[in-house]
Amino acid sequence: MESLDRLLTDAADGAAFPVVLLVALLLGLRHASDPDHLAAVAPLATGDPADRRRAAGLGLAWGAGHASVLLLAGVPLILLRADVPEGVGGLLERAVGVMIVVLAVLALVRWASARRAAAHGTHDDGGRVRRPRTAFGVGVVHGLAGTGGVALLLLALLPSRGEALAALLLFAPATMVSMALLTLGWTWVLGRPVLARLHGALVVPTVSVAALVFGVLYATASV
Repeated sequence: MESLDRLLTDAADGAAFPVVLLVALLLGLRHASDPDHLAAVAPLATGDPADRRRAAGLGLAWGAGHASVLLLAGVPLILLRADVPEGVGGLLERAVGVMIVVLAVLALVRWASARRAAAHGTHDDGGRVRRPRTAFGVGVVHGLAGTGGVALLLLALLPSRGEALAALLLFAPATMVSMALLTLGWTWVLGRPVLARLHGALVVPTVSVAALVFGVLYATASV
């Protein structure tokens, strides 16, 4: 994905303003496919694979938190032509890793609880992981960690503050759309018949453990 981003930004370098806006839109629509975003959405999407409405709601909440912070933090950074201090940026990146670990652990706890409930003939509603406010918070943390880089990228492509702000206003909502689509995509994949039969027994714990390992590696790599 980094090579794709580089290709898009190279194409926008020195290009006309509408071309740069198009690149900002494409970067936003691709944004959710970053590895850390994939790892974060996995625990959110490992609920009932048939409940696509809930998955779409979680994806929109995740994207709304992300887009809100991009705008709230990105606008001042662009206006001031400032950057997030390196120490703060590293701390936020570690926070993303820790957040992924927490989500994965909660998903495993939810999975174990659902298995126990099924054994006793009761129902588990997904606990604290699959809630819109949780998804919104995940988006906020991701947005805080990435805002500085987005602001610098847009300023590099568009030295004019006004044009950079216009690009940000296009990029941020596009990330929300991409996150909703990614969550729906995860749910669709997990709902395929071959996986649905193994969903509770194998898919959920495997995906959650993979996210847990990624979160630990991501947090320690940012140290």
